[in-house]
Amino acid sequence: MNEETIRAARVALIHRRPYLAAALWSLRLEACPGLGTMAVSSDWVLSYDTDLSWSVEETAGVLYHEVWHLLADHLGRWHALGADRTKLSLWNLACDAAVNELLVEEGVTLPSGYVTPSSLALPPRRTAEEYFRMLLEHASRRAGLGPTSATAGRASLAAGEGRSEAPRRSVCAGRCGGIVGGEERAEDGKSADDGSGWTSRFGAEVMRRAVAAAVLASAPGSVPGALRRWAEGLHQPSVDWRRELAEAVRRAVGQASGMVDYSYRRPSRRQSVVGPVVLPSLYRPQVEVAIVVDTSGSVSDELLAAALAETDAILAANGRAKATVYAVDAAVQAVSRVASAERVTLQGGGGTDMGKGIAAAMAGSPLPDVIIVLTDGYTPWPKQPPAVPVVVGLLCCGGRPPQAPPWARTVVIDAP
Repeated sequence: MNEETIRAARVALIHRRPYLAAALWSLRLEACPGLGTMAVSSDWVLSYDTDLSWSVEETAGVLYHEVWHLLADHLGRWHALGADRTKLSLWNLACDAAVNELLVEEGVTLPSGYVTPSSLALPPRRTAEEYFRMLLEHASRRAGLGPTSATAGRASLAAGEGRSEAPRRSVCAGRCGGIVGGEERAEDGKSADDGSGWTSRFGAEVMRRAVAAAVLASAPGSVPGALRRWAEGLHQPSVDWRRELAEAVRRAVGQASGMVDYSYRRPSRRQSVVGPVVLPSLYRPQVEVAIVVDTSGSVSDELLAAALAETDAILAANGRAKATVYAVDAAVQAVSRVASAERVTLQGGGGTDMGKGIAAAMAGSPLPDVIIVLTDGYTPWPKQPPAVPVVVGLLCCGGRPPQAPPWARTVVIDAP
């Protein structure tokens, strides 16, 4: 297999599934003779064996499979399990079975040798974590040993329906996916976990959310149900920003509940029955929003990703009107005027002072109706409140975040 085959397969897959374009174009290709399949690493490197002889259609199916590993964050979920590395092969097998089940239901063409839950004698429609636990139990029973020797039963497990050995060199059969690629690169000192790879953890999360946004923007019926459910789960904001904006604007300009007012710019729907009397219509005004995002060194990639998701939810709640987003650590590092979080520039990594961001928002043009600060809370605050309402979104991964100033409305955002 050469790069031309992969590139042709990528174009074919994008033609059929345009919502995956950003993810597919982000993959960096890397030849890996002897690998026996394709694999992706956590920094979005696609390794492939030059000896493979798949057709363009089969290669497109495997590309789709590998992108699913990245979108589902199988590497991050592996680390969340806290299992030791001796069980990594079973986790790969579980992930491959879960992904292949979805692809087979869609009618995707894959090379021979792939595993599915049924080929492993497992129930359908379970998560990778559930399959992993089942494989561990099965391997322990087969080996007659404790959980620490669970990988001893891998060959019999992967053999599936009567096969005598594990399909270790076959595509999508426990030998591919983000875990394998990530671990191999880590041994070479090139792990993406240190942020030095082709795509950092934060960059990968941004890419997932960009793909999710493209999926949700696609016409109904044009996206497989599993992919749409994944996108809906990823894009679910933690805060009802429509309500928060309504409350902030009511306090700022005295609007009625729900940001609804009367306007003569558009005729009333009842105009035709009242003759020459001009009636106003109800309208929902858009709000000028300034968003201050904490990009200091204390904010993890996970919290930054959560901040980006909430930023997009704020923009959506305000009818996709443009807002000014300030990336702030100890100073304002970047300013973006955007209607979508995909175009936000986030820079920083130093100290913390959200007061600098609030001051920049108040000095900017146009003057905001409300300032929203997304931070982990470990920052000094201005002693005096600004002249507009401030909503502080405290980002946290469990535990109790620091208190925001009493003059701000506070909401707690639990990052996944």
